[in-house]
Amino acid sequence: MQHFDKATTERIRHELPDFYTATLFAPKRKRLALLSLYSFHAELARIATSVSEPMLGEIKLQWWRDALQNAEQKVQIGHPVADNFAKVIKNYNIPKVHIANMIDARSFDLSDEPMPDEQSLKIYLNKTYGGLFLISAYILKQNFEDRKRLEKAGYMAGFAYGLTELLCTLPFQAARMRLSLPLSCLEDDSFSINQIHTEYGERFLKKAITFFEQDIKRDFKDLQNTLSEFPEHIIPAFLPACLVTIYLKQIVQKNHNPTSDIIRINPLQRLFKYWSMCAFGSI
Repeated sequence: MQHFDKATTERIRHELPDFYTATLFAPKRKRLALLSLYSFHAELARIATSVSEPMLGEIKLQWWRDALQNAEQKVQIGHPVADNFAKVIKNYNIPKVHIANMIDARSFDLSDEPMPDEQSLKIYLNKTYGGLFLISAYILKQNFEDRKRLEKAGYMAGFAYGLTELLCTLPFQAARMRLSLPLSCLEDDSFSINQIHTEYGERFLKKAITFFEQDIKRDFKDLQNTLSEFPEHIIPAFLPACLVTIYLKQIVQKNHNPTSDIIRINPLQRLFKYWSMCAFGSI
């Protein structure tokens, strides 16, 4: 597996600081594999904002399907992320269904349609962030072969962290005039996306945050119980999920404006939280 160039590594650190920092707590021999996975996730996530129309995005998604398939057959693609990640898939025996799900789910990002309901949201988060956490765990699992427990933990972490991420990125969604949350579950037909930058839009999004906060806390608590039974060497795969409570604390503050206020975590606070989780085995 070839090394990433400095620009690619810096891009991961900038775009996915929670996951990049988590690699520092993983065994050194596993870090490049994790970085390959996180870079693959970042490549898929940025497609929607890098194209001018959905069809171009679908072409890029198909390119990733074809590139990974060819790379697995030892065809050198010439793209460092595709070439490295194909080796990760092979070396760690990653089930291909998880890779396909990560790619397929990104078609929603290209659509102008809102998330229809909570079940669709859960499926989306399972395939995107759930797949991300799950494959991280596959890379670190060593002789831990309980795949059902790994999948359960991966999907819980993906839902809790992914939904928190959607709440954190509401300002960017508002700027695009497209929300990724199923606001229909609030049973309020009076809201229109055109009201997003009004005082009513701010109140409506705060109502949505309160609603989804309960879902996040439920899955986070279940994740805590599940991870307490995991061996220590797998824990770094789930480190980003331990930041959920820190993000939520900022999001639910009374003076927080979900349409404009950017949520950030102090890098030292992130490091300390990760160290505490690894040292004491709990989140």
